[in-house]
Amino acid sequence: MRKTTYLVNNYNYCKFVVQAIESALAQSTPFDEIIVVDDLSTDDSVNIIKEKYQDNSRIKIVVKDKNEGQLSAFNEGF
Repeated sequence: MRKTTYLVNNYNYCKFVVQAIESALAQSTPFDEIIVVDDLSTDDSVNIIKEKYQDNSRIKIVVKDKNEGQLSAFNEGF
């Protein structure tokens, strides 16, 4: 059986990241995991994600220790 993953990269996307996660959760075929990689955001997006999805075991949050750009965030999630 194949495992499906939805990857979201986040850098100061406080206004959009919840919408991206909700879109993944609303799919007719559920993802096995949703990985959100934060590229050291300076807004409140990480706290919002943690508070909203703390009880959802399918959602994993990876917070990088330095900002290296979108490609680096995708690679970290992969």
